[in-house]
Amino acid sequence: MACLAAISDRLAGPSTAGAGGSSSSGGSGGAGSGTGTVGSGGGSGSGSRLCPAVLDLYDCIGLWPGPATEPAFAAITAKARALLVSHFGDALTSLNTPELRRQLLALPAEALEVLLEADGFGTDVEDTILLMLATWVQENGDTLKAETVERLCRLVRLAQLSPDFAGAVLPALACARSARPEQPGSGGLGWFPIKSMEAAFLASCCAAAASSVPKRQRLLEQASGKLNLPAPWLSTRPRRQCPAATNGWYGAAPSGSSGQQQPQRLTFDWSVSRKELELELQKLQPGGPMRLECILDNGLNAVSARGFEWGASIHYNHGAEAAGLFLRCHLPAAYRLDTAALGGPLAALAQV
Repeated sequence: MACLAAISDRLAGPSTAGAGGSSSSGGSGGAGSGTGTVGSGGGSGSGSRLCPAVLDLYDCIGLWPGPATEPAFAAITAKARALLVSHFGDALTSLNTPELRRQLLALPAEALEVLLEADGFGTDVEDTILLMLATWVQENGDTLKAETVERLCRLVRLAQLSPDFAGAVLPALACARSARPEQPGSGGLGWFPIKSMEAAFLASCCAAAASSVPKRQRLLEQASGKLNLPAPWLSTRPRRQCPAATNGWYGAAPSGSSGQQQPQRLTFDWSVSRKELELELQKLQPGGPMRLECILDNGLNAVSARGFEWGASIHYNHGAEAAGLFLRCHLPAAYRLDTAALGGPLAALAQV
C-alpha cells in the first residue's frame, strides 16, 4: 500500500512546464522568414497540463500488477490514463511540438492505445489521428507483434475521416495491404489491416456524411449486420476538437458555437538562410525556375495537419519581378504508400 501511495503522490505532484512550450524564432541571418499557425487543443496552456511522471509510469507498464493481484491499482490506472491524455492534449500538438513528438513516438503500445480510445484526446479531424498512428507505427512497427499493430489500427474512427482523404488514402492502404499479404501488421508495406471492399464502403460512408448525415447513418446500420468491421471504425462518437477546428482553416464552427472564443494556436516559424538563397540564385539560368524549400525553425521537417504534411516553399523564375511563396501538401511517408505498392504515384489531395 505504501508503494501505491507513493505512485499516487507522484502523479499528483506539480506539473513541469517546458515540453510543450513554443519554439523560438531562429531566423537570425535568414534572408526570408515567416509564420504559419494551426490550432492547439491544449486548454489553458501546455505547461499546465504536462505530467512527466505519467510517462515514467507507462515506461514500467510491464511491472504493473494485474487486477486480481492488486485490485487497488485500478485507481492508479484510471488516474494515469486521464493524465496521459491531458499530457499530450491532442494530435496536432503532439505531432508538431518536437519534445511531445519525441515522447509520443517513445510510448509503449498500451499508452498509445489509451490516446486512440479517448474521446478527450483532441484533433482537428480524424485524418490526423490516422497520421499519428502511422507515424508511431513507422517508428516502432518492426519491434511489434502483428496483433498489437492491428489492435491499434482498429481504434481509428475511419467513418469520421474527411471525404477527400478517405477516398484517396483508404483504397491505397487496402491496395498496399494486398500487395504484401505475407507481412501483415509490421511497420512496413501493408501495415494497415483493411481490405478493398472495406475501404470502398468506408470511403462511401465518409462521402455520404458530407452531404447527408442520415444517409451515412443508414449505411452504418446496414454495415453492422453485413460486414465484420471493428466497432470503432464505424463509430460516429466525436473526439474533442482542437479550437482551430471550429473556424477558418479547419472548417466551419459547430452548431451552438458563439464564435467569440479566440482559439489558441501553435506557431510555426520558418526561414531561408541568406547563404542558401544566394547560392541558388547564382545557379539560376536565364529563363529557368528556382524552387527553395523553407526550413521550420523548430527542427521538424513539416507541419502535420489534416492527415497530411505541409511545408512552405519559395518559387522564382529568372527575370521575374517577384517570387512566390507557396504552402505545399505532401503525402507522409509514414503511410508507406509508394509507387511499387500502388503501381503508380499517389498525389496528396486535400481541400483547404
